[in-house]
Amino acid sequence: DTLLKFQEYEAKLVTAYAEIADLRIIINNPERAGKEAFEKLEKVEAENSRLRVSNERLQEEGGRAKNNLEAIAEQHRQVAKQFTEQEYHYQEKLRAAENRADLAEKQSRELHQSLNILESRLLSLIHI
Repeated sequence: DTLLKFQEYEAKLVTAYAEIADLRIIINNPERAGKEAFEKLEKVEAENSRLRVSNERLQEEGGRAKNNLEAIAEQHRQVAKQFTEQEYHYQEKLRAAENRADLAEKQSRELHQSLNILESRLLSLIHI
């Protein structure tokens, strides 16, 4: 436990000596320190500018992607609407065809009945 505390204090001491050394460089050579600080500032500003441009590009791409997705969704809605309209149209055609088939079947039955009646009359005429 004491060894661990000693190591912590030692690390703090090393950090403090490094900070003191940095301060001595600044005090002894302020031009160099100012130049280094200015170079660091330029690097940070350049990185910031690069990130800003990258962010703007990503926002533009995101906007285009959103517009594309909205266009695709609209196309899907239109296709679904057309499909629904076609399905209704085909249902109407199917009902009409079923009605015509029912009518044809009814007419066929009536014709068969008429033929049967005519056949019966004809047979009765022949037997007379």
